[in-house]
Order: sequence, then C-alpha cells, then structure tokens
Amino acid sequence: MTQVVLIETIGKVGLIRINRPEAMNALRHHRQ
Repeated sequence: MTQVVLIETIGKVGLIRINRPEAMNALRHHRQ
C-alpha cells in the first residue's frame, strides 16, 4: 500500500518508470 501512496504523491509515471521499467517498455511497444 505504501508504494501506491508514493506513486500518487510523487507522480505515477515517474515512480512507475523507476519501479517497473519493463512494464513501461511493454506499454510503449503496444502503443506503437
């Protein structure tokens, strides 16, 4: 739960990129 709060406070995209770079890459690949 703490991670969720941090993501909301600091910035979803910023923290998600740091915590799950692979997930972001997968999403980018699907968009293209």
